[in-house]
Amino acid sequence: MDANKIINTLHLKDSLPLGNKEKKIGEFIKSSQEVKKLLEDFNRDETFHILLHSHYDPAWFAKRSITKEMLASFYKKVMALLDSDPDYAFTADSQTQVIEDFLSDLTGEEKSIVEEKLSKYISDGRLIVGPYYAGIDLNLSSGVVLRRNILYGMSDTRALGWKGTHTGWMIDQFGFPAQTWQLHKKFGIDGIILWRGLGL
Repeated sequence: MDANKIINTLHLKDSLPLGNKEKKIGEFIKSSQEVKKLLEDFNRDETFHILLHSHYDPAWFAKRSITKEMLASFYKKVMALLDSDPDYAFTADSQTQVIEDFLSDLTGEEKSIVEEKLSKYISDGRLIVGPYYAGIDLNLSSGVVLRRNILYGMSDTRALGWKGTHTGWMIDQFGFPAQTWQLHKKFGIDGIILWRGLGL
């Protein structure tokens, strides 16, 4: 898929609260330009993967009510891309809570239609969900919370139609407990993506 098509479709200007628009649009444009440059400089003899994804912090930079409002606009754009390009795939930030929050503001026929579309994208492996319920801080949570976060998340992914295997998706962490690998292995998760961005 053309990088410009992705960038234009996912442009954030319509889904940000007013106070953050200028800053976030500037960051988005900068990251979009970095992706374009990366694609231009890409060595054709190497395999290079760009994982299109979101990151959802429901109550970090704004009240949860505001971040939930942003989800509708954002996921409509993601679904438009999924509808328009059969090769497009998207990672929903590894946490099923984002899908739960998105659906919680929909009602009636609209909710049924969106649930059916999401289920199709998920079962086809084009909208990647899980394995967690929420994007929690591993260093601040107890072992029981860490286990239940994966348990509930994996249960949700199956209910949403996910048929594939899971990969740990810990892209916004600030250190990891020594048992991170064992915890994931217990749930049959053999790989973990530990960070994100172009600066690695």
